[in-house]
Amino acid sequence: MKKNKFLMGCILLVFVLLPFKVNASSTIYLKGDTKAGPSSTIVYNIELNSTSNAKTLKTDLTYDSTVLELVSIINKDWSGSNTVGKSPKTLEFTSKGVSGKSTVASLTFKVKSSTTKTSTSLKLSGTTVTVLKTDEELVETAGEATSDIKISSTDATLSSLKVNDETVNGFRSKTYNYNIIVDGTIDTANIKATVYGYGPREEKLKYGANKIEIRVKAESGDIKRYTLNITREDTRIANYYLKDIIINSGKVPIEFDKLTLDYTIKTYKLETLEIEATPDDEKSTVKIDKPKDIKLGENIVKITVKSETGKTGVYTLTIINSDEELNTKLKNLAVKGKSFDFDPNKLEYEIVFDNSMKSGLTIYATTQSNDAKIEILDNKDLKVGSEIKIRVYAEDGSETIYIIKLVKDKRINFFMVLELIIIIILVILLTIQIKKKNKNKNKSDEKEINPKKDDKKNDEQLENTIEMDTTEFKIN
Repeated sequence: MKKNKFLMGCILLVFVLLPFKVNASSTIYLKGDTKAGPSSTIVYNIELNSTSNAKTLKTDLTYDSTVLELVSIINKDWSGSNTVGKSPKTLEFTSKGVSGKSTVASLTFKVKSSTTKTSTSLKLSGTTVTVLKTDEELVETAGEATSDIKISSTDATLSSLKVNDETVNGFRSKTYNYNIIVDGTIDTANIKATVYGYGPREEKLKYGANKIEIRVKAESGDIKRYTLNITREDTRIANYYLKDIIINSGKVPIEFDKLTLDYTIKTYKLETLEIEATPDDEKSTVKIDKPKDIKLGENIVKITVKSETGKTGVYTLTIINSDEELNTKLKNLAVKGKSFDFDPNKLEYEIVFDNSMKSGLTIYATTQSNDAKIEILDNKDLKVGSEIKIRVYAEDGSETIYIIKLVKDKRINFFMVLELIIIIILVILLTIQIKKKNKNKNKSDEKEINPKKDDKKNDEQLENTIEMDTTEFKIN
């Protein structure tokens, strides 16, 4: 009996002298990032929530050392002399007495670049906390804390790359620069790239060099850039010429040549100026700069032609407007093989037509003024009644038109009359000859039709002959 009493006393003494481990309201927590990528760092805080004054904390840290490396342990509201090391690891901390929520320490981990795992976890277990209650230290359990971590992929490469539905030549997932040449008719690059989180897109292409960047963001946040250097061939023609220039609906003439860029044009009392300019290439644009009001003297017109390639050409018209009319009369006019009296003031002439003129007349003409020019019209496919026009015009729009008319020859031609008489005589002789032949033919036909009549006549002639012979015989 005494022995049992002694044992109970010893047990009671132990409970009095040592802290008693009980379940109480102290809870341990792990708080930090739940996602991380290879080579990245993550920080986790050990937190405690206690309703009593907590003085010591002891916990076992467990993690996958093939995925995570413990880099540092930094004390916060608690003290401790813990050092980094491999898992599992026991951590111990002390305080002067903390109640409520407190941050015990911060744990910094680095995700190993060699890891191929897509997830891992941290765990605090076997956690005990010594708390002070009514001047008595008690040991409480604080439960466990676990945090799952997703390991994000750092792969920011493309698995395929297409432009306008064709795989980029020489594509490799780890080749980041490509040079591509497309035809000038292609104005859009439709890019299709198989990559995490991105879809296809279109890019407009200008002529020449186009730099297109494709940014690929990995799940971990890492970014890689692919560059497409697309050259759109410029097959356009740098045509910055005009097809024609029309001044005042053609009333002011201009001898236009698209390769000639400068013109000097003389006009007479010109009051309005309208310019029409047609580009040689319909894709070119035309800009006309002309004075608002035309004046006597010099007036400058600039016509700028811009090709679709951007190159420009400038035509310059210097219009000299005068109040003195230019001379548009001829100094002389002649036709090869024909003679007539020319008078500069006489505008119409007649020439007898002959067959040698069918293809055109050879005309010689000179102007009285050096400012006037000559244009010969309707001088081909000639016949009686044709009119050839000799237009004498000046740059001021004034003109004089001379006309040569081709008429029929009304004179009597002796040789033609003689030829006609001969033809008539031949016709008469031929007619007589034909009639004579027809008459002889008719007689011949009549003999064939009546042969007995001729035989009777012959018999009568024979009988008369016999009688004559008989008479002569009797006399002898």
